[in-house]
Amino acid sequence: MRRTVWSVLLCLVAGPHGTASAGDLSSAHRGDADDARRREDLSDRLDRLESAIAALQPGEAQRREEARRLVSDVLADAETRMALLQDGPTGGYDGKAFISSPDGRFRLSPWGFIQTRYVANSRRSEPDTDRWRSGFSVQRTRLYVDGNIEDISFRVRTTINDSGNANLDQAYLQMPVFEDFQLRVGQFMLPLFHDEWVAAEKQLAVNQSVVNTIFAQGQSQGVWLSRTWDTVRMWASFNDGARTDNTAALSGEDADAAVTGRVEFRFGEGDWGRFDDYTSFPGEPFGGYIGFAGHFETGSELPQSTGDKLAYGTGEIGLEGDGWNVYALGVVAYDDFNTPGSDYALDFGFLLQGGVFIAPTVEIFSRFDWVEGGDERPADDPFRSITGGFNWYITPNAHRLKLTANVIYFMDPTVNRIVTTSSSVGLLESSRSGQAAIQVQMQLIF
Repeated sequence: MRRTVWSVLLCLVAGPHGTASAGDLSSAHRGDADDARRREDLSDRLDRLESAIAALQPGEAQRREEARRLVSDVLADAETRMALLQDGPTGGYDGKAFISSPDGRFRLSPWGFIQTRYVANSRRSEPDTDRWRSGFSVQRTRLYVDGNIEDISFRVRTTINDSGNANLDQAYLQMPVFEDFQLRVGQFMLPLFHDEWVAAEKQLAVNQSVVNTIFAQGQSQGVWLSRTWDTVRMWASFNDGARTDNTAALSGEDADAAVTGRVEFRFGEGDWGRFDDYTSFPGEPFGGYIGFAGHFETGSELPQSTGDKLAYGTGEIGLEGDGWNVYALGVVAYDDFNTPGSDYALDFGFLLQGGVFIAPTVEIFSRFDWVEGGDERPADDPFRSITGGFNWYITPNAHRLKLTANVIYFMDPTVNRIVTTSSSVGLLESSRSGQAAIQVQMQLIF
């Protein structure tokens, strides 16, 4: 009779697919419908098992009670496993891959992008120089790790450049403080130049402008306080100075003290997120913003700073509409020029660019930029360039998979100017005007 009891028990609990296991219970987590079906099935098996036990001889009461306890244990274990699966870690893709706790209090999101570029440069013949240079490069391979622990967010960003060298760009944490303000601590990009702030994967052209190459603040270490309202947002930062990433606290490579501030005003429709790039896709409403920023540091160690004090002032306006965009930036830089006969130098920069969609996934654009050293500098002549090109958004309405191509015409020679040669911009040293560069870039965000 004992054999009969155990045979009935095993057959009814196992069902037609064998004994219940953790794998069976894992599959039940695929949806609420599967969970409900499995519970109903187990309950039905329990009812049939109890009926079979009740039909046994009266002398088997002890075995009936053992069978009931066993079935109850099986059902309790099933419920526990389902609850653990429902409350365990979740993962998925919401524009970025992520791993998260069910309540979102803990989240980790690794992502990045690759930019592969072809560049060709042509300049007028000079002694011992190539008139034509060209080649491919993996311009940037950038890796991010974003996440949050409770209400504290963090980011770590690393870039591998076209020489294969890895660099720590950003490493910071950010937390809410009083009255909806946010406090950021670590290494981050200073809130100064919008053209630098627009990420490399969201630029209008293949690369940022010559103006940005000369004046960009780069990364710094310090703290900032920020707040965003519906139509206004602001930042205030105390930091090590412009372009002081990855410097030790007592290395002597930082400014003695530096402060940076920025304020922006938004108008029209949309939200602040639309200004994270320059592009306005077809169908988007009209909107715009005006921004002003300033930076001052003393004891600057920047190469272009020959004195003790360095200051920047910037202003820009961005307009976006139904498949079109316009952006303008002006910058002035003050250098406490520490040379005989000169008290200071004022350098200037100007950028104007715009784009328009000529097809649902094709955007054409143009850009003009100009930089000029102050009259107090030996290198005080203007340097100008004109850019024209197109973007093909292979993934519609997104920068995820994008082909960009442009031609840059450098109107002036590089000598007696404050510009520096740059492979990313496509600019080589030349004593003659009329240099040109072609850039073609394929980008994938993963």
